Amino acid sequence: MSADGTPVLWHDPLLADGRYVYRVRRGDLPPGTATLEDALDLLAGKVINVELKADVPSRRALARAAAAAVLRARRSHVVFSSFDPFLVLACAALAPKVSRGILLGRRMERASTALPLAMRTLVVAAHLEDALVTPERVARLSRVGLRTCAWTVNDEARAVALAASGVPWLITDRPGPIVAAITPCRR
Repeated sequence: MSADGTPVLWHDPLLADGRYVYRVRRGDLPPGTATLEDALDLLAGKVINVELKADVPSRRALARAAAAAVLRARRSHVVFSSFDPFLVLACAALAPKVSRGILLGRRMERASTALPLAMRTLVVAAHLEDALVTPERVARLSRVGLRTCAWTVNDEARAVALAASGVPWLITDRPGPIVAAITPCRR
């Protein structure tokens, strides 16, 4: 989130020059920095994963701003996700009809099944780092109605294997080749 409260698309907390994104006003961010509203407009009709980063001064303000942007856009295919359970809970309270997922990585392997199970009334999916996605974990989460989303899957063979094993959502840096590879699996 920028210093003036605008949700922006920026993966890391720091800009290339070392400034924190949250300390820079929207108009002073690098040219071409998209806002969440820009992305929602551009990707209308697609499933959009909005990952909320906890590295801001106010997680509550971030959740409010992101929820407001999504609700204004009236998009039905949005999923809020975060490593931070507070942000997931805040989104549930602010935009209860918008789907949510909890993100888990290798550093959280012990919680990779337990935390989504504990949060199953708040989330529709466990967004797991690819290395944590196993058939057993997918089956266990599926039994309680949770989807598995694997991140970051950039290898086509791995994407095909995950899709064939029932993983409905993939996060990738290579959407074109990954979609082309898994399309036969989805038919």
